[in-house]
Amino acid sequence: MTDRKIVPGLVSLITPCYETERFVPRFLDSILSQSYKELELILVNDGSTDRTQAIIDNYLPALEAEGYKTIVINQENAGLAGAVDSGLKVFSGEFLTWPDPDDWLTPNSIERRVCLLKEHPEVAVLRSNATQIDEETQQFSGTFLPENQEPRIAENLFEDLLFTRTFFAPICHMVRSSAFLEVNPERTIYFAPSSSQNLQMLLPVMEQFDALETGESLGFYCVRSDSRSRRSKSSGEIVQRFQMLLDATENTLVKLKSFRESSLNTVRQSYYRNKILPFALRGGLFDTGVEALSRTQLRPSAKLAAKFLFHIRCSKAFTQIDNMAGRVFSRSLYRIFARAIKMPDSDCIWNTLPA
Repeated sequence: MTDRKIVPGLVSLITPCYETERFVPRFLDSILSQSYKELELILVNDGSTDRTQAIIDNYLPALEAEGYKTIVINQENAGLAGAVDSGLKVFSGEFLTWPDPDDWLTPNSIERRVCLLKEHPEVAVLRSNATQIDEETQQFSGTFLPENQEPRIAENLFEDLLFTRTFFAPICHMVRSSAFLEVNPERTIYFAPSSSQNLQMLLPVMEQFDALETGESLGFYCVRSDSRSRRSKSSGEIVQRFQMLLDATENTLVKLKSFRESSLNTVRQSYYRNKILPFALRGGLFDTGVEALSRTQLRPSAKLAAKFLFHIRCSKAFTQIDNMAGRVFSRSLYRIFARAIKMPDSDCIWNTLPA
């Protein structure tokens, strides 16, 4: 499958579908409304137990009537990244994107992306804006980029993605297949049951190629309360997500040309000190915090101080007093903790020189 012929002008969309009966009709309607018709739609039903497959089947005649090449893959549940990995084995478009089925595209979305990539042959990735819509209220919730931002080469995007300083929503990205296959000729990404797909798809391309970024909104991003990336999740769930992202990142970075063990350790330290530990403290997750502390390269005195702060935060007496005071003490505790363990942004750097 790795020598599959690439078709000029064709755009491949790989969409993982798991328990998406609420959303997939809206997504497929947006595909049917596209002004650009040279599409290859790869729908991966990732072991859904609801009506996802039946809905896809009902849409097939309309999709085929538009002239789209439609591929449906049915498999046992492998997670988002596992579903995208299956789609990577069969795509044949000159351009590649992997939108989630709870998001949807503007009618000119694919046409504008292709146009921008053709106008800028020096870049391998298009990174466009998206309008965020709250699923519960159907109200505007924001955008990822300023809407008046003109197309420009994105600076430091590899490191910003690597250290999760910027967004990586799939609805916002399209890549040239030639560039993607140059860095990933095996057509595979790392996946575990809880892995997402986006960093694995983007980081190897971003390491070697430039990206064009535009404030033009070409899609709608569904903000869901049950999404694992939502900030309203509990501290424990947020810590689990960071641990998942670190696992996926580690397994992706070892394949890069610029890989160094020291650089990978920098990424690990930034996750533990700037993400996992602060949220573990907020959630009173003592065991998680102590385990994360053991993996840091903080001085012994700093580790001891951080562990002491965990003991304070997790005590019943502190919780009672803090609740009575309107959480004033916990906010002060978090600030002290952050100063003690935070890894400076100036140290969060991936060495891109060959090892």
